[in-house]
Amino acid sequence: MPQDLSSLAGKILRINPDGSIPENNPFPDSPVYSYGHRNPQGIAWDPDKDILYSSEHGPTRQDEVNVILPGKNYGWPIVECGEGESDFEDPIICYTEFTLAPSGMDFFPGQGEYPDQLFIAGLRGNMVKRIALFQPD
Repeated sequence: MPQDLSSLAGKILRINPDGSIPENNPFPDSPVYSYGHRNPQGIAWDPDKDILYSSEHGPTRQDEVNVILPGKNYGWPIVECGEGESDFEDPIICYTEFTLAPSGMDFFPGQGEYPDQLFIAGLRGNMVKRIALFQPD
C-alpha cells in the first residue's frame, strides 16, 4: 500500500489547518505529500531552509532519516535504506548496525561554527542520536 497513491498507508500527508487540501500539494485533490514510507515516527522542520525531516522504522534495523520532498517516493517495500535505486529518494542516514527504533525528533539550528543538527529519540536502548547536518558556505 505505500506505493499505492489511492491509499493513505505509508504516506506523509499535508493538509491546511481547516482540513482542506493545499492547492500546491504534489498530487491534485490529495493530502498525500510523499509516499513509500514504512513507518514514519518523528518529524522535524528547519524553518530557515524550509526543509522537512522524518525518521522511520525499518523492518529489522534499517531505520532511516529522510529529507521529505513533495511528491517523492521513498521506496518501501521495494527498497530499504535507499540501495541506490534512482526511482526512489535515498535517506540521509540509515542505521544498519543496530536498531534505533526512532520516535520523536527535533531540529536545532546551527550557531557559529556548529552545523544544524537533528536529535532523534530511540525507543530501543534509551538513546538519543545526534546528526550534524551539512552547512553550506
